Formats: sequence, structure tokens, C-alpha cells
Amino acid sequence: MKNRKKLVSIIGIITITLAFIASMIPIHVAATDPSEWYMTVNGVLDTDYYALYPFEKDDHLRVGFSKYGELIDPNTGTGLNYSGRDPFANEGVNMKYWLNGWVLDARYVHRSYGARHLWAFAMFADMVSYGGEWINNATDPYGAPHGGRKTNGAAETENITVLYDGPRRFVARLVTHLNDTEADASWPVLDVIFTIIFNKVKKQIIILKDIKLTIDSKILEGPVNVQFGDRGEWDLGPSPEWKSYAHFYHQELLTCYDANWHLSKNITREFYYHNASFSGNTLQLPDGGSEPYGFPVVDRSEYVFVNDVWQKRGEDYTINYNTGVITFAQTLTDDDVKVYYKLYKIDLETRKPIALPHQYDLAQIISSDMEVVGYAAFWPILSDYTVYGWDYSLEPLYNISQADVPTGEPEIPFVIGEWDFMLDYGVDTPYWDKQFRGVTVYGLVDYHDADDANIAVGHLNKIDAEAAYLLAEVFLPWDLYDVVHKDTRRWVQFYNVTSTDEANADLGIPLNITLTHSPVRKVAVWESYCTFSERVLWNGELKYPLRSVYTNYDYELYVNGTTGVGHIWIPASKVPPAGTLIKILYSTDTTYSKLENITYIIEQSVARTSIDDVGEYQKSGEFINFTDPLGVNHYFYITSAWFQVTNSSALSDGDSCSLTGTLYWYTNDIKVFKEDYAYIRVYWLDSWEDSNTANSITVTFDRFLFSWTITPPTHDDVHITRADIDIWYNITAVYWAAQDKFNITIVLKLGDHGEENTNYIYAEYIAGRYEWTIVGRDSRAVDSAGAAMVTAAFKNKQIEIGLSGLDMQDTLYGPYIPWIVRNLTGTTDSRASYNDALGREALRDDWCHTWPVSSSNVIAVGGPAANLVTEYFNEFTEAFMINPGLSDYFTAYGILPLTCWNYLNNFTEGNSVSDPYGYAVIATYKDINGTVGFLIWGWTGQDTYYACKFFHEEIIYQLQEFPYCATSIMLKIDYSVDPEHPDFSIVEVLGTISETTAHLVKGGIHPDP
Repeated sequence: MKNRKKLVSIIGIITITLAFIASMIPIHVAATDPSEWYMTVNGVLDTDYYALYPFEKDDHLRVGFSKYGELIDPNTGTGLNYSGRDPFANEGVNMKYWLNGWVLDARYVHRSYGARHLWAFAMFADMVSYGGEWINNATDPYGAPHGGRKTNGAAETENITVLYDGPRRFVARLVTHLNDTEADASWPVLDVIFTIIFNKVKKQIIILKDIKLTIDSKILEGPVNVQFGDRGEWDLGPSPEWKSYAHFYHQELLTCYDANWHLSKNITREFYYHNASFSGNTLQLPDGGSEPYGFPVVDRSEYVFVNDVWQKRGEDYTINYNTGVITFAQTLTDDDVKVYYKLYKIDLETRKPIALPHQYDLAQIISSDMEVVGYAAFWPILSDYTVYGWDYSLEPLYNISQADVPTGEPEIPFVIGEWDFMLDYGVDTPYWDKQFRGVTVYGLVDYHDADDANIAVGHLNKIDAEAAYLLAEVFLPWDLYDVVHKDTRRWVQFYNVTSTDEANADLGIPLNITLTHSPVRKVAVWESYCTFSERVLWNGELKYPLRSVYTNYDYELYVNGTTGVGHIWIPASKVPPAGTLIKILYSTDTTYSKLENITYIIEQSVARTSIDDVGEYQKSGEFINFTDPLGVNHYFYITSAWFQVTNSSALSDGDSCSLTGTLYWYTNDIKVFKEDYAYIRVYWLDSWEDSNTANSITVTFDRFLFSWTITPPTHDDVHITRADIDIWYNITAVYWAAQDKFNITIVLKLGDHGEENTNYIYAEYIAGRYEWTIVGRDSRAVDSAGAAMVTAAFKNKQIEIGLSGLDMQDTLYGPYIPWIVRNLTGTTDSRASYNDALGREALRDDWCHTWPVSSSNVIAVGGPAANLVTEYFNEFTEAFMINPGLSDYFTAYGILPLTCWNYLNNFTEGNSVSDPYGYAVIATYKDINGTVGFLIWGWTGQDTYYACKFFHEEIIYQLQEFPYCATSIMLKIDYSVDPEHPDFSIVEVLGTISETTAHLVKGGIHPDP
């Protein structure tokens, strides 16, 4: 009995202790909100087929979000979750501190009610409460009633609309309508529209954030002045403090997106002036202070209040926008004056507003244990920003630039990125329109080499290598301009480790594998996006080079700077056992510039017969012959060089004379076709003479014939883009009295005035290459006919084609014809066998150990239904086929221009061959294995054929001058007048985050109606 009492006592203590511990751990119970308000989407990277991705692939990103646009799903406890870290829905943090979402603040003039101020935020929580429906007609963002969604107007949010949920791509649309209210009246003002784009094999998501006018133009007087910002608490660090290091990179990072991709053409910032006891009738508004924001004041952006009474422009005051001077109609005496106004970001030299630059902003957060890196990237660049915005969690920013935590780090960051802009219906406002787009890219990656200057002395701010890679895919994507300027070739090479290699390794001798083709491309930053760096594998595993961010390296690539020959060096300690098959994927460059001088030195002795002797001498037959790294043979030959040496009086031993000068010759655009050669006479100077006299000796140089023969590599054309063969000459004659002779030395240097490494002698290129042109095994003949025109177009552009092939194996008619999509089941040759359980396709590693597939360059002709390669890339391109079975919104198949500002603009359901109009897509994407896909397909086979025809005849040349960042275009084909000779127009020019106009009339930005 005594022991039983003791046991009960122990159990009681354990129970009390567990209860105490449980009270300290936040218990995540889903809010009472309906479950359909929220959604969680899981990535697939860790189960996918991207063996060549240079970073970790053992986990995937999980994304939770609400219909309001917050990155939080309380039902699953997910915000942005990777590698066990979730900064937005951290399970160790109470839900009322899950601060994530957006804040909007707008001012405008209503024709009846005067100045209006509308604010709203959707933040999931406000530190007192969380979740819940909109709290409308609130008076204080921070006060009661509390909740995560609040406005002083009236807001209504639609249910989540899933536009597409495919094997590798997820797209959802979130819409909130904001109304202003007065008594019982309510009217629409703005819509907040989020498009969430989650490529499930990435560790980041893209959110397009569109703010558009919905107010009736009849009641709107002037533009609407808007401040809109992302914000959120980053609980990324380890338990229990969750602290991190944070830094804002403002206007430092390059992108190819600029003002031409946006309707708001300038950067502006909202300012707030307040004087509680102002006297006088003239007020000078302050400029932007230390940052380059200055006058003019943005037209009609100002809102002036005296003793909290709105002042009407033109009646109560006037303003000089150029100087920022406000003149009141009446003199004020000790009055409370408040002014809200916007200034342009200006060029410090010209003092003029600058257009949206080719830049984006980035907040990087490094967990204090150096395990995980988070980031939020913003385009266009922000008006205000801070990594520690706790004091402004539910309100807009005014003139805030805060790149670091002011109180010291590590700390819990509160990141705010805000755009200040104007919206208007008027045609007299060319620098803004009725819709604004901001883009945020959120990501979480493993820690690699990120750094923060506040970690300790000696540290610098540095963006993590994987974050840089993923962000480059968005902001510096492989695009259609790159497609038609292809400048590399991809190769695969295998090496079987021998017993001798293994024995040598035991003796400390490394293994060196010479690569067959040259000049090998070596990329300094191995992990960088879109650089075609090499990949080495054995035992099916990707290996890391010495120059990677990983300390545990396996090999290194070395390239001879003169010959371009490369070799893979494997240290003795890393050489795998005999019998191991090493696979090497690498690229060769197709451009070369001869930088070093070519020097001829000619010496000869010439007898002198008498004083006043005139000796005319000729030298010929000197040549230099070499084959450069591209395999182009160059033969520089001195056919003849004429010169004279005379003396006018008796000479002494050692008397000399030198003649120095330069001959100039320049040309460009020399094309030499395969199996041919070009013979060029560079100099033939009959009427030219140069001379010099010294020590009674005269040296004269009066004729020179020099030739250049160019022979291209076997099976390749070569294009000399420029040649600058300046010849520096020095002829020196020295008298030898003992032999009564002149010793004559001639030095000729081909280069820039004889100086080393200052100018190219010539620059050349051979054709880049697409390794594959693929049509569908089950496609129709029209696709093959179209593919013929596509390959012809590239050949006309001097871009080579390696092989043609099929997507799937043709077991009946061509079992040995190349195919490049993996049969994932191996059981049958049906189309279904080439998909896994999630519906994913995967490209093969190589074809017969001779041609690379993954990491190569592939042209695919024919639509997703006809070509599995197109279906594979359809998950990644910005113009893509909608499958109604993968959408909650679309009920029919069609083509969707995803990043169009009005995604339904030019959305077309499937057409038939008898329709008056057809539609087609030309698109490109470079996947994380490094495989480039270039796709041409139409809705029907007929549309595909004519898209290929137009590409061959016109579009390939147009793309040479297309804007950077354009990754997809949509064609509208007009059969209505003459169906056998249709016409076409480019109706969409799309990038990864926006759309633009090309050639003044193609595409355009299409605001949401």
C-alpha cells in the first residue's frame, strides 16, 4: 500500500509537470474560420527527376495561404515551410503573432463627399486576435475590435479560385473588393488581386499583386493616391528566440524588367508634413532629404488639411508642383497643418524623375544558427522598405529606408516592402493607369554562403547562392532573345575507371579525364543560373567541383586558356573504384576572339657596294599558321615586303636607322561556309611610302602585300564578325664596317599598334546548336512539316541542329529512332507509361551515351496533346495549355497567358480547323536540370504548321530585337480572308512576371477591365 501511494504521487508529479510544459507550448487549433478559406500546396522537388540541380533535393517547399492573400493556413499550420522551418506559421509562436499579409492606404477625392481616406489590411493576426471575417467600418487599425482583417470601409473577399493545379505548377487567384462607405452608402473603390504561382519543383513562390480601380469615374475627381505594402514577421531562427539576421538590398540587383513592363513609369514615395502651429500663407514642402526624392511634386498627389479640415486645391490653396510651394488663400495663424504628398525619385544630376530601372529589391533573412535562408524579392523597386517595421505593422510608411535592424542583430525581423503609386482613368496621366502591379517572390533555401555584415567584424552582405539562382530564373530568365542567339553546344562524355586508375589513386596520383570537344566553357560560379556549367556524376550522384559552395568537393574542371581544351581532375582520394562509369556533361563555347599579337621577326644581311648605294630588297614567304580553339584555321602570309636602304656618305661601324609606323586595316562580317575557305588580300600598297633618315642612312618602306586565308572546321560555317589587323612595323638597318654590310631586322606585329592584349585581331563564331528537334510519336504529319521549317529557320540563322527524334519510342515503325522522354513504368509503350503517378514526365539522361538529353537544348514542335516534350515544358511556360481537369475555374481546354495583367485577355478555348481564327504559342524555358526547351505549337495541327511557317519567314528575325525577359508569345492566326494564306499577329508578349509591347505594336499591357 505504501509503494502504491508513492507511485500515485509520482504519477501526480509527472502529470502536473506535463501540464505545466503543455501550458508553455502554443497549441495550434485551427480558427473557427471555414476550412475553404485556406489552402496548403506541397512541392514535389524531393520526389522529382532533377538529378542535375546543383543544390539540395531532399525536401520540398510547402505553401499555405488564405483567400485574403496571407501566407498562412492555420488548419495545417503552414505558411512557407521548408526543411522544418516556417517563418510565417511557426508552431512555436502563438497564432496571434502570426503577422503576415498586406496593408493598403488610399486617398482620393469624391465629387460629393470631398477628400476620402480608405485603409485596409489583411494580416491574419494583429497581436491580440487572429483570423476572422473582415471587420468593416473600423476606426483604428490597432484598436478594438481586434482581428487579422480590418478596414474603415467595407471589404469582401471571394473564395479561392484555383486556375491550375498540375503535376508541377499551381496557380490560384485571390480577389478582395474594397468599398468606401458613408452612412448607409457604399461604393467600390479598389480591387486587390493576387495571383499565386507555385512551381512545385522550386523553393520559392511568385505572387502577382494587382491593385486596380473599380470606382465609378463619374464620382472620382482626380487620381487615387495609393500606398500598398507586403509585410510580415519572420520567425525563421531556431527555438526559442527565433532570431535571424536581415538585410535589405535596395536598388542593387539587376533585372531585364523595366518601365516598359509596367503601366506606372516612375518611382514615387509618399511624404507626410505636419506643423501643429503653422503661421503664414506660404509653405515650402520638404524634399526627400538624403535619398534622391525631389520635386516636382507628383501631380494631384497632395492632400492638405488645416485643423483637420480638407483644403480644396484652387480654392483654399494653390501649389507649384515644380518647387513644392503651397500658397494658402488666407494667412494662417498658429494652425495645425498636415500635408500628404508624393515626390518622384530623381536623377541627382539632371534633377528629373527617373523611370523604373532594371532593378529589383530583396530582403534576405539568415537564421541565427546558419541553417536556413529566407528571402522576399520585390519588383518594381520599392518606395519604402524596412527589415524592422514593428512600429508600422498595420499602417503605411512615410519616407522610410531601413536596410538593417537598428537595435542590433540577431533579432526577429519584421519586413515591409511598400509601393507608392497613383491610379487614374484619365488619358492625361501618361505615367500611371487604372492598374498597378507589384510582384513579390518569397523563398526558403538551405544555407550555403549567405552572409550579413552584422554577424561580426569581417562579414559582408552576400546573397545565398541558391537564392541567387532561383531569383535569376524570375528576374533574368532564359528568354526568346537567348533562343535565337544560341551560343553554346552541349556534349556528354563517359569514362570507365580502370584498375590502373585505381592503383594510381592508391599511390596518390589523381585522375585526369581530357574532354573531347573544345573550347570548354568554364563558369566561375558553378551554381549560377543559365550559364551551362558542367555536371559530373558517378554512381548516379551529382558531384561537386572545388569551386562550388560545398566544402566536400569531388573534382574540378580545368581549361587551357590558349587551346580551350578542358579536363576533369579528380583528386586521388576521390577516385571511385575500377568499373565506375563517370558521366560528364559539358558545354563548349562557339565564340572566340584572338587577343594576342602575332609577331614576325625577319633578319638578313645585305652587302653594300658603294657610297650612295641604293639597295632595294624584297622579303617574302614568311607565314604564321595556326588552328584556334574553335577549330578554325588561320594562315597569315607575307607575300611580299619591299624596302630600300641607302646611305649618302661614308658610314662608321654601328651606324643605324630605324623606321617605325603602323598600317591600319579593318573589316567585318566575313562568312566562310563549311567545306570552303576565304582568301583575303589585306594590304596592297603601291602608292604609299614611309621613310626615315638617321646617321646618313635612309630606310624606305614602300610596298607591302599581306594575305589571310580562313578555313572553317569540318562541317561548320565560321563567321568573322570583325577583324582589326593593325600592323606595327619596325625596320632597322645597322652598318657592319668589317663586312661592309647592312644587318637588317624587320619586326611586324599584328595587333593594336604593337601593344600586347589591348585589342582583338579578330572575333569569330561558329554556330551554336540545338541538340534535338522533337516531334510527337503520335502527332500528325503537319507537325513534322512544321518542324522542317523551324530547323531551316535556325540553319538560316547559323544555328546548328544536332539530331531529330521523337518524344516516345516508336516500337512499331522505328524502335531504334531516338526518343527523349523516359518510359517511367517500362511496361508498355502507351502514353500513360511515360507519366508517373503524379502525371509528371521526365526527360532521359542521354541517348546511347552519345547525345545528352537532360541539360541539352531541345526544340519541340506540336502541342501538349501531340508531343510529350511540349507537355513537359507546358508546366513552366507563361503561355500554356489549360486542362479543365486541373482547374476549378476553366471548364474547357484553352491557352492561358498567365502573366497578362488581365489573364482572360486573349484566353482562347480550343478552336477547330474550320474556325476563322487560330492560336499558337512560341515559348521557351530552361529547367533546373539545365535543359533548354523551345516550343512552337498551335491549338490545331494547322495552327502549329502556320506558326512554324511564320517563325521561318518572319518571327525568328523579329526575336533578334525582342525585349529581354520575353519568354512566351501568343499568335492569333487569321484565316478569315484567305485561309490558305493566313495572316498573323502577336497578341501577347509575356515574361515571368509581367507583359510588354514589342516593336511598338506586338503584345502590350492589358489592364484588367
